[in-house]
Order: sequence, then structure tokens, then C-alpha cells
Amino acid sequence: MFAGLLCAFFMQQEVAYLYAAAFWPTQRIIGGTYIDIEEAPHQLSFLIRGIHRCGAAILNHHWAITAAHCPEGEDLRTLGLRAGSVFRNEGGTIHRVISVISHEMYDSFTYNNDISILKVKNSFVYSQKVAPISVCVSNRELPDGASLTITGWGHTQYHGNYSDQLQATILRKGPTNECNITYAGRITDKMICVYQVTADIPQGTCQGDSGGPLTYAGILVGVVSFAKGCAYKNYPTVYTKVSAFHHWIETKLADHKRSLFKNLAIPMRSVFHHQARIRYF
Repeated sequence: MFAGLLCAFFMQQEVAYLYAAAFWPTQRIIGGTYIDIEEAPHQLSFLIRGIHRCGAAILNHHWAITAAHCPEGEDLRTLGLRAGSVFRNEGGTIHRVISVISHEMYDSFTYNNDISILKVKNSFVYSQKVAPISVCVSNRELPDGASLTITGWGHTQYHGNYSDQLQATILRKGPTNECNITYAGRITDKMICVYQVTADIPQGTCQGDSGGPLTYAGILVGVVSFAKGCAYKNYPTVYTKVSAFHHWIETKLADHKRSLFKNLAIPMRSVFHHQARIRYF
């Protein structure tokens, strides 16, 4: 109930239902518990050469969202997404990525603007195990201490192995000013800092969780970006704040839609007449 007050959201028309010193891109969940894919049907495994590398989330039938550092430098022909499976190595459906749009101002040193959207060739078919996530568009800050959920297949301990099954854990939003001091002034207003709930119990993300969704009351508020180490007590995980980029996301999707209209060899009047039934995203 309170999520709507703090985090207005948008959904694509195709959405059928809503479920509620040294730095590394983060890649795993530490201190998590196993969940079923029906509890996070938006969750994707981002594959490079068929191997899990990052997390991602479904935006609509043809697009997903992740962190820009995940596809960075990779051959487009090697990229794919696994949907609808609680396991990172089997089950569900594989979707070949045919377009990667990373933010033009992404900085691989500071991780500023660490966001990317991915277009798939074969569309996501919605079910209890495959569904889009609603995206936060509100500029209002989540309150410090807000409970946030992360999901992924990342390492379950430092220098450990990926989890075979999807995990989730609850963390809390921390104060940006404190986080900025910890990270020597590199935190911007387009980032969210997230701390473990209990200082004595390691919780957080690590290798394999990068690009995965951070949710508040079932709404996407962030994607995993970077951290110092994995679940270090005094170093929060930093997420790209999705609401800071919702105009960018909408613009890129609209640009893609316009390019498809431009390439259609039929009169525009006919297109507008039928556009209510045609989904170009």
C-alpha cells in the first residue's frame, strides 16, 4: 500500500499482472534463502556463451534490463537470457539477445550510469514463471531503513561458487551521505546504497548477481552495480537507481518503436488504425 506513495511506477501495456580501495562489479548473494521462480518471475539469468554471468529482469515481451558492465566488451552473438527457471544452468527458455543499448554516459571506472537494456529475438511468453516487473519512476527517495529484496544466483561465499538455485535476501536502504563517505565521494544521486540488516550476519551480493533486480514492495528500484568485496560489513552494495533513468528507458524504447514504424512499407494511416493491436516493443 505504501509503495505507491513512495515509488510511482509504470508498466508496459503488455503487463498481465504484478508480482509484488579495490571495487568489483557485484556478482552473488550471501546470506540468502532459496526461492521459487514464481516468487520472482521477472528474474533472468544473463548468459555469455551459455554460461551464467549476471542477473537481469524482464521489462516487457521483448526487452530486459541489466547493468551496463554485464555486456560490456562482449560479442553480441554470445549473449542470451534464461527465463522461467529457478536454476541458472537448466530449464526455462533461452532468448537470444539481438540488441544491447547501454547508457551513453556509462563510465566503467566509476560505474556511473551503469544501466543497459537488452532486446531479445524470441519474445518472453508470460506465465506464472515469466512476467515483467514494474519500474519505479518516482524521484522521491526511499526512506533510510526501507526493506529491499535482492535475488540472484551469485556466489554464496567469497571466492565460492555460483548458487545453482535462485536465492533472495532482505537488505535495508542506507543513508547516501554515509555511503558517499565510505566510497570516497563516488556516490551520486543516481545510485542507491544498500546495507545488510544485521551487522553480524553477512548478507549481500557478489560475483554473479551484477545487473540483477533490487525491489521494493515488488517494484524495481535498482540493478546491482558494484561493491568493495562481497557483503563486507562496512561497505554497502551500490545499485543503479532505476527511477533516475526511466525517461532514458522510455526514450530508447520509443526510438526503437519509431524506427520500426519508419521501416514499415505500409501507409502510416493504416499503421495508426491497427496500432492498438500491434506491439512493437
